[in-house]
Amino acid sequence: PRADGPSTPPAVALALSIAGSGSGTVTSSPAGVNCGGQNVTCTGWFVEGASVTLTAVPDAGTTFAGWFGACEGTGTCVVSMVGTKNVTALFSGPLLLSFYHLDALGSVRAVTDSSIPAVVLKRHDYFAFGEDPAPMTGDPIRFTGKELDAETALQYFGARYLRNGLGRFTSVDPVMVFDKNLTDAQRWNRYAYVTNRPTMMIDPDGRDGQLVKKILELVAKTSVGDKLITSLGLRAFADLLGGSSGMVQFDAIELRRGFFNAFAGKIAEHSFDKHKGDILRSGLKPESKEELAQITKDIFKRAKEEHVGFDRKGGRLIVWDEKTQLIVFLNLLKPAASSIFSPDGGFDYFLKQLKEANIKR
Repeated sequence: PRADGPSTPPAVALALSIAGSGSGTVTSSPAGVNCGGQNVTCTGWFVEGASVTLTAVPDAGTTFAGWFGACEGTGTCVVSMVGTKNVTALFSGPLLLSFYHLDALGSVRAVTDSSIPAVVLKRHDYFAFGEDPAPMTGDPIRFTGKELDAETALQYFGARYLRNGLGRFTSVDPVMVFDKNLTDAQRWNRYAYVTNRPTMMIDPDGRDGQLVKKILELVAKTSVGDKLITSLGLRAFADLLGGSSGMVQFDAIELRRGFFNAFAGKIAEHSFDKHKGDILRSGLKPESKEELAQITKDIFKRAKEEHVGFDRKGGRLIVWDEKTQLIVFLNLLKPAASSIFSPDGGFDYFLKQLKEANIKR
């Protein structure tokens, strides 16, 4: 009988996939795989039982993230070709940095990349209660910085979810403060969003609304009082300043202080010459209008709530200072008529003014 030569071992496949946001090249030793690009698949054939070494080289700007399948880790991949094998090489692209641009409510109005000049990737506009006419796909951070669930069209506020199109939460308010409800009928609706004041208030965690902090900062740091009164209307302005509209979640005296600070210069300008003698009786000796303006700010900074009044009808603020025995009037409709002086009668004069003008304290 004739003896045959040794038989050739069968060939088996090694299926290689390149995946991820980056790109690169994978080669093998022995030769058989030379695969490059992004999100591609290649197949190499090797003798069964062979030991195949795979090497991954990322392209410029990308990184090799690791092996998956028949290999793991980020080092060299060694595959024993016993049967068909599947290996995935993952390459990561460059980190894409983007920035949120927020409005006063904290809502995302635009998303830009990190290039110079920046490229606008996305813009958002909202109806009053945060309904976004743009598709719900993409970045979920939207109205007041809360996450929008694309599947349910609900926005997650922590304690509960908001249905923007209705302006209502989907579950009852877990917090109810009875005395606050007595001053604001809107609070009795425990499904309402921020007592139906979505352009001035936010709800950080789905439990209670609060006046937007940036509005307070704007008032406190800039002389925008005249324009703000005009835009809000006197009644709405009075509600804000008096805290009588039910927005008892914020400290009304802080907002009043902001207006005093904004108009302190006007108060000092009117009073420095006209009431200088009265001011000197208090023991203070301001050498300039600027010093008197600072005195005015200091007075309101230490003012007690019961020593601050607001005339809703006339748009007038009044504050009494126990330390200096001075009284400050701020006429918001006619700032030039504002003044600071030491009244005859002291604190009784302050009380008389409140009574005569029906001023709310």
